[in-house]
Amino acid sequence: MELDDLKAAWQALDQKLTLNNRLLLETRRQLACGKARSALRPLFIGQIIQVVCGTALALALPGLWFPYAATPHFLVCGILVQVYAAMLIALPARELALLGRIDYSAPVLAIQRELAGLRAARIQHSVLYGLTGCFIWVPLLLLIFRALGADVLVHKPSVFHWFLASAAVPLIIVLAAMQLSRLPGWERFRRGMHDGAAGASLTKTEKLLAEIADFEQQ
Repeated sequence: MELDDLKAAWQALDQKLTLNNRLLLETRRQLACGKARSALRPLFIGQIIQVVCGTALALALPGLWFPYAATPHFLVCGILVQVYAAMLIALPARELALLGRIDYSAPVLAIQRELAGLRAARIQHSVLYGLTGCFIWVPLLLLIFRALGADVLVHKPSVFHWFLASAAVPLIIVLAAMQLSRLPGWERFRRGMHDGAAGASLTKTEKLLAEIADFEQQ
């Protein structure tokens, strides 16, 4: 075999191997993206359920506080719970919008950027849920007691003070955990908090895409 023929055969073999590698990489990418879409489905469904529940709560709450809106502290309680209900709609709606922006046919790096944005949003939302969840039950309980005929704030202020103290304890714990997570040497704790806030579905998806990104670099 002539040297030119050998060189041509080698180039043809090299092109075939390159093509096979590209096909293998594309196949793995499609499989990973398909798994990523499936892994995020529970998160998608969960946010839809939360929007529905938040909407139902927002529609039901005015009947609880509006009849007593002439009383200032019940007006404040009503506004607080109504804002909380609106938050239960707005935050998952934002996450649904971020999920809808993900193009699974795009390069892995582009998908990872979208997931990073979703992770950041879920961490922010987790902080809001944690902080508001510590105390929002207080105005809700005051409204429920009023609907049952008792104005706790006026007739049982000691009970109201106990409510506030009970709300302060978890609030202090949440704030302390957030502060600790920022300290040097607490990176593992912070990562665990962030992964917990992001959720198992998102964390699993990020790992799937990280694996295919590593394979592409190799």
